[in-house]
Amino acid sequence: MELSKKTKKIVIFLLILNLLLGGVWWLISKKIDNNITKISDLEIELDHQLIREKQLNSAKRITLDTSVERNQLDQYFISPDGIVSFIKEIENLASIASVSIEIKSVGVKEYFIKEKESDVLELLNIDLDTVGNWAGNFYFLNLLESMPNELFIDKLSFNTSDGEDGFKNWNGKINIKVLKLK
Repeated sequence: MELSKKTKKIVIFLLILNLLLGGVWWLISKKIDNNITKISDLEIELDHQLIREKQLNSAKRITLDTSVERNQLDQYFISPDGIVSFIKEIENLASIASVSIEIKSVGVKEYFIKEKESDVLELLNIDLDTVGNWAGNFYFLNLLESMPNELFIDKLSFNTSDGEDGFKNWNGKINIKVLKLK
């Protein structure tokens, strides 16, 4: 049985149409798969961004919540431009203790933490001499130790001399090391 030309044309047309529709369907499914992959990648990236944003907000909140504590910690160190005011504070303490002092030297050197130079701290080194009675010198040392700064009395020595008023003067040599912010 032979098909007529019209039937053959219809069959060929339907085959071509079927192939075209199959190709279009394949292209659309590929685009949908690509879009699904892109959406999945974007969802993962969004999740990571949300995690980073939560961490950033947490860090900001911690920074705000700890501002009082950080300010208190800053009091343990001399500010970068606070050497002169720190020395004036020492002089005021000596005056309170009725001791005269003479600053012999002031120096700043690098501070090392576990044999590595600190990026934040320096060491302020002050040599000073005191003259006064024993109680005044002792009170001066107590006042130094009660300062909020991280202060180390590295060297300390006292000797006596005769004072003009007939009492013994106690002459002290003190080396102080204090942590200072760079």
